[in-house]
Amino acid sequence: YQQEYRLSPIIKSLESQRTKIGQQIREIQRNPNLPWAAKQKIIDGLKERQDQIIGNANKIMSSL
Repeated sequence: YQQEYRLSPIIKSLESQRTKIGQQIREIQRNPNLPWAAKQKIIDGLKERQDQIIGNANKIMSSL
C-alpha cells in the first residue's frame, strides 16, 4: 500500500478542491441577485473545472 499512502495527500487535495467548487455552485444557485443567465455561465465554468479535477483524480488512481 505504499503507493496509496504516497498519493493520499494528492487525492485529498483534489477532493477538497472539488468540494469547494460544489459549495460555490450551491451559493451561486441560492443568490437571488444574479440573473439566471449569469448564474448558468458561472456554474458551467465551475462544473467544467470540477470535471477537470475529477479527471485528474481518475488518472492518478488508474496509475496504481
